[in-house]
Amino acid sequence: MKKSIIENKVIVAMTKATDLMIISLYWLILCIPVITIIPASTALYYSAVKAVRRDRGNLTTEFFKAFRLNLKQGMFLSVIYLILVVILYTFIDFAHGVGTDTGLGKIYITFTIVVAVITAMLTLYLIPALSRFDVSIPGLFRLSLYFAAKNLLTLLPLMITLGTAVVAVYCFVPLLCIIPGVYCYLLSYSVETAFKKHIQEHIKPEDQQNEMWYME
Repeated sequence: MKKSIIENKVIVAMTKATDLMIISLYWLILCIPVITIIPASTALYYSAVKAVRRDRGNLTTEFFKAFRLNLKQGMFLSVIYLILVVILYTFIDFAHGVGTDTGLGKIYITFTIVVAVITAMLTLYLIPALSRFDVSIPGLFRLSLYFAAKNLLTLLPLMITLGTAVVAVYCFVPLLCIIPGVYCYLLSYSVETAFKKHIQEHIKPEDQQNEMWYME
């Protein structure tokens, strides 16, 4: 009996790992145009939570449904992020131009690091928020700032995990075929708790709809 239970758990874990690999590959392919990185990331998170973690719906269907629904806003956000990347790269270039060991060079580098860290912190909630809430782009940034500020203590391990994932991929590129999905899966345990609490505080139980699977 005990052996059977262990075998079942192994099968479930292997199935989920395979699913996470599949959506990671979908994500990689859809990120190729660059401008679709945000909608692809939104679809990755949505399907990781709904289809893999919650076992709701078809994996491929849920991924591409989320991608289509968030394509317009996501592409606009991708442009914003690309502009920010260019600006930060310019600051790094300035720093090397004046010398990274000079006072001005250190200011450029410090500013770049601070902005990059803050952006990463907001993004950890922005992408999930885009997959969950029907709000404007300014509203998404406000929600991301709200969740980040309210969950600062949980952001630290999320940032450390993100950094570890980036280093792992840098050291062994093929890990890109599964790490994005695994990270979103792990991220959801913290983010979904914050979302659920927010929804419970702002939506009355009688107003909650049957299709709100994420409230289970």
